[in-house]
Amino acid sequence: MTEYTLHYKKVKNITLRITAQGHIEVTAPYRTDKKRVEQFIQQKQQWIVQHQQKIAQLQQQREQQGLHNQYVDGGQIAYLGQMYPLHIEKQGKRSWQWNQTALLVQGCSNGAQCRQMVETFYRTQLSTVILPQLDLAVRQRLQSLSLPQPEFTVRKMRASWGLCYSQSHKIVLNLWLAMAPPDCIQQVLIHEYLHFCQSNHGPQFYALMERYVPEYRQLKQQLSVLVDLRELAE
Repeated sequence: MTEYTLHYKKVKNITLRITAQGHIEVTAPYRTDKKRVEQFIQQKQQWIVQHQQKIAQLQQQREQQGLHNQYVDGGQIAYLGQMYPLHIEKQGKRSWQWNQTALLVQGCSNGAQCRQMVETFYRTQLSTVILPQLDLAVRQRLQSLSLPQPEFTVRKMRASWGLCYSQSHKIVLNLWLAMAPPDCIQQVLIHEYLHFCQSNHGPQFYALMERYVPEYRQLKQQLSVLVDLRELAE
């Protein structure tokens, strides 16, 4: 029998999901017979195998093509889809310097402190350099739509690349986007902008995505391969 984790909750139906690690998690109403749960899993067996194969393939692609930061002196960090040298100086006030070819961080005596400074670098660059440039291009691409000028926030998030708060005209972007190529960041930005037109992810929303970013599926896949939020959340 297929291995799975079972959660009993106050729900009406049995549901199943596969985690990012490929594990099967089942949610069932209280007092549901375990035999019924196993029958449900058996009915979903083909779907389970297909999705586990996709997850395994994605993990293999991440190992081969992914961007992985190394928070040590002489290591590397990803920025806009490219890897750059990371230099660490333990002495001095905690700070960072970027010269377009390498990142220097000072005042860091361990990997955790270095990571904090790299995150500060990402947040600053995304807020003050990357986002203003991309926003001009995005608004020009979407000029046929009546869109507000949102307030942008950059935040470290575990599971989302972006969030749109349409009522308050705010867009939140994940600081780890600074690791990704500009085209991938722009796809996320357009995605969030289009939520001002369609709040959910229904057919009308994806029709807009097809219209304004025909290649969005490829860019979304590229982003998921290059930058693994599970790894960064550890």
